[in-house]
Amino acid sequence: MTEASQDRPRPALRDLLTKIAEAGGIQGFVSTSSSEVGDRVDVSQQTASRWLVQLDEAGYLERRLGSSGQQLRLTDEGVSVLAAELDRLRAIFGEADTVHLTGTVAQGDGEGAYYMSQPFYKRGFEELVGFTPFPGTLNLELDGSDLDSMRALRNREALEIPQVKTPERTFGGVTAYPAEVGDQPAAVIFPHRTRHERVLEVIAPERLRDVLDLADGDELTVRVETRPDRRTHNPREDHEETG
Repeated sequence: MTEASQDRPRPALRDLLTKIAEAGGIQGFVSTSSSEVGDRVDVSQQTASRWLVQLDEAGYLERRLGSSGQQLRLTDEGVSVLAAELDRLRAIFGEADTVHLTGTVAQGDGEGAYYMSQPFYKRGFEELVGFTPFPGTLNLELDGSDLDSMRALRNREALEIPQVKTPERTFGGVTAYPAEVGDQPAAVIFPHRTRHERVLEVIAPERLRDVLDLADGDELTVRVETRPDRRTHNPREDHEETG
């Protein structure tokens, strides 16, 4: 992160980030020109070009330049800016503290079972979300507005299990939100180290594929509590048990 990115962008630049997000700049790169960007925010091409450079240098925007124009995409830091603004507006208007995310059931890579079997994760989730998770995760592939909502959710403060170092390796931290799938208690989790940008991982006390009779390709909606009291599990005692 550059020094400039330590300060939040001023309102005009935040509005520009919003316009790029509206055009699809959270899901992927958007092809455009400085002139088109200027038209979106009602400024000159020169001003738009200068603002794009500022956002790029501050770490809020990723740019790919080419002979026919440029491609723009918000970075995680840029998404975080919009998520913070969303939080502010929700606080002003008293919006409900839940969000519904709908995705398609997808096959995982088996890593969830390994991680959910670790004592510090099991104890952490039991403390933070109130249940010991089944050793595995249910993966949902998201797109469109559901993907936008998930990326915004990922950048909010929530329940957290910090990283744990054992003699063998380091286990990354995890952010979690209480959730429900139908009438089943659950939680959605965001590993701090992940390769799956479009996948929502869901944990529950039981294997949800069995309880809900799910198969790959089925559509499923998860109700997520977006404003849990922020808490962090201290894994030191768990780590001592594994040492």
